[in-house]
Amino acid sequence: MNYVVDFEGFSVKGFFVIKEFVVASIDSEEKNHFILNSPILNWNYLRSKDRKSINYCEKYLHQIRWGTRGKHFSELKSFLNHKLTEQDTIFIKGSDKLKIFCKQINPKCVVKDINDLLSYAQVSKDWTSKAKELLALVPNKCPLYFHKLNHHCAFVKTEVFAQILLDLNLFNQMQDE
Repeated sequence: MNYVVDFEGFSVKGFFVIKEFVVASIDSEEKNHFILNSPILNWNYLRSKDRKSINYCEKYLHQIRWGTRGKHFSELKSFLNHKLTEQDTIFIKGSDKLKIFCKQINPKCVVKDINDLLSYAQVSKDWTSKAKELLALVPNKCPLYFHKLNHHCAFVKTEVFAQILLDLNLFNQMQDE
């Protein structure tokens, strides 16, 4: 199976805290959406720099509150380890997110950067305009009350990334080689 993964969160003390995580199948309609708890860390014990960064993300980016409650990170990790096999491929956009995903989840499947795929196919200009076009077509589609802008919604981004990969038929070309 082929999947697209995206997530949103906060960078705190040099570590990325995942708050929203989505894994969507490219091969079917299956989509799994998780809201995760923040680590048990009192707001008052965070550095001023981290509190400012969190406030900015809450107000201007993904708008997920630090204190929003959801599942424990261990539940997400367990779900993925049971779901994914060595034959599966995860596509994730950006080398930073790829590193975070591999470090925190340590999946047993293949993980590829969508940007590398697009560079390989020499479609980077098409990719940017296609992504903007698709994001504009899905106004207010984000299922979470705290998202106002689709480009900061992991749920919407996985849908857009999967559609682009399907339209460009890139993941099949890369796997055939």
